[in-house]
Amino acid sequence: SNADELVFLAKAINTKIAPYSNAGTNFKLTANIDLGGRVWAPIGRMINTNGVGEQSTFQGNFDGGNFTISNFKVDTFDGIAGDDTNKGAGLFGAVSGTISNLKVTDATIVTAHWAGAIAGVIQGTVENCSAEDITITCLPELIGTEWDNGDKAGSIVGYLGSGTVTGCSAKNVDITCYRDMGGIVGCSDGTVTNNTVGEN
Repeated sequence: SNADELVFLAKAINTKIAPYSNAGTNFKLTANIDLGGRVWAPIGRMINTNGVGEQSTFQGNFDGGNFTISNFKVDTFDGIAGDDTNKGAGLFGAVSGTISNLKVTDATIVTAHWAGAIAGVIQGTVENCSAEDITITCLPELIGTEWDNGDKAGSIVGYLGSGTVTGCSAKNVDITCYRDMGGIVGCSDGTVTNNTVGEN
């Protein structure tokens, strides 16, 4: 119902505090939350590209109740591939559960890959969510002597590994990346249906 409770939820998921981090746990937003421009640590972490680091994806069910979370910044970019244990950038970083009925507005997201206003990377379901007035930037990284990444950026989800994104909408979203970008999902191995994009 407020910013402090949302911050606690993010910490509980990212540090695996039961029962919040348990699979199938239900959460519901009961008010609009303005995060006051804070630098936000996405809810749910993805293991890094070198296979090192703690993975703590969001495994629950988050019902936004048609409320809005707004005014935050995410920056997980360090320019060195494999050093960032929180790849997957958005309000949620890495999700293996369900997010529904949520609106995200007035956010800035900078990362190397997997970026979306709702979730960076998901193997689950995003339904009836929206993004508005969002800026997303995925920057390439220097890997050895070559550049890579800077990819998989979408208004709602960056990378849909499996599952469904349906009934979502995006408006006034500005995306800059090297490859794999989309109005709803940047790259999908799942199902993307019945979504709307306008004025991006």
